[in-house]
Amino acid sequence: MSTPRCCIIDAAKGPVTVKIVLSDSLIAGCDFMLADAHGGTIEQWKLTAEANNINRYTIRQNNLALFKDSHLSWQMVYCSMNPKTIEGTVEIFLFQGNEVCKITVPAKWQLTNLPPCKLNTPKSFNDSLLFVVKH
Repeated sequence: MSTPRCCIIDAAKGPVTVKIVLSDSLIAGCDFMLADAHGGTIEQWKLTAEANNINRYTIRQNNLALFKDSHLSWQMVYCSMNPKTIEGTVEIFLFQGNEVCKITVPAKWQLTNLPPCKLNTPKSFNDSLLFVVKH
């Protein structure tokens, strides 16, 4: 049984921002969904990223009490802009203001056998985390 990935946020702090960081030559697109404890959609968005071009999204839902027991799930597709690059990393960070939110199991993946983007056959994976709100 795997350890659940939890993100601890502070109800007294500002909105939550999601950021994707990629290693050199990677490009990725990600569909995110924030769902409440019952599976109802709170918010959905898309985010793309390239190495050295960090992209971020600030979740519009500012009522952090609604984040209690909510899940952030994503599906990411990725490929390599350089056909010689066959390995890389991707990491997802969450922030409140300039402060990184603690994630119990880092949202970081070592990717191997990266397909070249020019072949138009990207790889993909799904993952998620649970929000824990501290007051």
